[in-house]
Amino acid sequence: VDDDRKGLFAAAEAYWPGPAGVFRVGMWVHTGDHTRLDSKAGADRNLGAYLSLDRRVGRGTANLRLGAADPTVSRAARFVSLAYARSLGVVTFGAGVGRTYLSETGRTARQGDVTQAELYLRFPLTGALSMSPSVQWLDNSGFDASGERFDPHQVLLGLRFDYRF
Repeated sequence: VDDDRKGLFAAAEAYWPGPAGVFRVGMWVHTGDHTRLDSKAGADRNLGAYLSLDRRVGRGTANLRLGAADPTVSRAARFVSLAYARSLGVVTFGAGVGRTYLSETGRTARQGDVTQAELYLRFPLTGALSMSPSVQWLDNSGFDASGERFDPHQVLLGLRFDYRF
């Protein structure tokens, strides 16, 4: 923790449960040295804030998330996502979409925002084990600045296993 490059990560959150859902608001800080994106000398800490709302919608549950970080040190300056899950008997259907907005500070011509979307079904296998096949769509603009060449439009098929205890 005392190494200048590592620092401490801390977060605080408050939430308010209500009859139709839960509202959360939080802040976080990472005190380690973060190279500034604006080419100014030195380093700075990274901090941010977020909001999250879980709400019953029809027979399912929706989740809205909004987040922001310091755009002078964080390439991911803002975030927004919306997700929905609904039980269809023993199977659960889920869908979500999220967008990460790249900081305008230090952005290159080849970099841009990232969009992700997913559809999944969750099937129970035993009392504690479930399986979720999914399809994800990724539109990644080269956000990572690695310079690697890749197809920015990806469709991924996945299979997750979840064990709850």
